[in-house]
Amino acid sequence: MIKFFRKTRQQLMAANQTSKYLKYAIGEILLVVVGILLALYINNWNTHRAERKQEVKLLEQIKADVQANQNEIQRLKKVVGSIQEASDNVIESLERKEKFPYFNISASVLHRKYYLKNSSSGYTMLNNGLITLIQNTDLRNDIIQLYESTYLDLITREQWMLDYLDQSLNPQSNRLFKIQENMEINIPDMDETSFDVFAPINFGLLSENIEYINTLKAMRKMNALRMIAIESAELKSTEVLKALELNLQQLHKR
Repeated sequence: MIKFFRKTRQQLMAANQTSKYLKYAIGEILLVVVGILLALYINNWNTHRAERKQEVKLLEQIKADVQANQNEIQRLKKVVGSIQEASDNVIESLERKEKFPYFNISASVLHRKYYLKNSSSGYTMLNNGLITLIQNTDLRNDIIQLYESTYLDLITREQWMLDYLDQSLNPQSNRLFKIQENMEINIPDMDETSFDVFAPINFGLLSENIEYINTLKAMRKMNALRMIAIESAELKSTEVLKALELNLQQLHKR
């Protein structure tokens, strides 16, 4: 097409038809401009399409991570619930100076540790320069808040509890309890491994040990706050999962 315009333009120039020559010259320029704009449009369309594919891949990874974290949170909720129940039983038994049935098991449950796994490969990708791929700014902000606030608060509280066990409860238990040989317990759906059962060396003296009882009461308060953080993380994760699913459905329709 451009060759046609150029040949025609040369013929018009040779025939000294200036006005027609200018029209054809302008037509040739417009044709080039249209070609450039069309090429840019196609390139932008291809880039946009590639970015949306990347966005879908990123959101699917984040969704898988949040779902894995949600499963972890729900397991942790069961563990903390069992610890709360056990601490109530042990404190009541000691204050009433009456060794309840399953006292040893309840006292042992207090030592259970849970190492929360935080799946964050999708969030790491997002932080490594892919954050602008997520077009929905509300969803983007919700994901950031979930990881940088909600999960961080939960992980921090879990570390506080681990430190408290190591620095306060465990040293006292090592002095006041003995491990029952050939006896371990495992609670289905909550424990990956069994844990030892502790028996008080002297229940009467233990019930008079104010330091130990106060330690359990402080631990009970920490677990109450821990449960609040767990339930908040569970709720926030559910909300983000719903938003991710909705956004992915919309992207797949395009």
